[in-house]
Amino acid sequence: MEMYTQVKNIEISKHADVIVAGGGPAGIAAAIASARQGADTILLERNGFLGGMGSAALVNPFMSFSSGKTQLVKGIFQEMIDRLKDAGAFGGGGHAWSFDPEVYKYVLNEMALESGVRLQFHSFVVDAVTAGNLISGIIIESKSGRQLLKAKTFIDCTGDGDLAARAGAEFKIGRESDGQCQPASIMFKMGGVTNRKKACEYAVDDERLPQGRVLFLRCRVKERS
Repeated sequence: MEMYTQVKNIEISKHADVIVAGGGPAGIAAAIASARQGADTILLERNGFLGGMGSAALVNPFMSFSSGKTQLVKGIFQEMIDRLKDAGAFGGGGHAWSFDPEVYKYVLNEMALESGVRLQFHSFVVDAVTAGNLISGIIIESKSGRQLLKAKTFIDCTGDGDLAARAGAEFKIGRESDGQCQPASIMFKMGGVTNRKKACEYAVDDERLPQGRVLFLRCRVKERS
């Protein structure tokens, strides 16, 4: 195999107390909680907006966050839901936990900025600088090129554990029997649908599909003025 070796000095562009990799629900909660405790916090996100798959891939609605009538997840998540409700962007005429992805982006961005989080978009974690068993820095790629960021604490919220893997942590992919992973949930929006009354139902059953079915979710929210 033909190989190419590059030796290049990398600028140390930023320092922080805490750096969170990944701007999905877990990363947002971690970054906001960190900043509210007074830590200088940077949140890195590969897209140009926050929200993870809920905004980038239209994965909707939120899955159950209760056990029976007992709500299990509150805190920052509940703050976000309250803001979505205030904007008419949660529930509405659709599934009880459905949300408007565009308002979702805006709400998360405002919550992060209000808490003092430093946001950095379009940034991929590509490597980790380690000393023993500790991460001392991470290398990212962005429109500004390759940069090194230093922090006292790093939190991996990338979804796939990218930062942990780059730092040398052991990992497994897929189930042990054959290495297969869960099929991706591909979602899309449809307009003008009038013949569905339930908020959630299986619209298509076909054994040729990886999951064998297509789930139809009615996610219409209240019209915003």
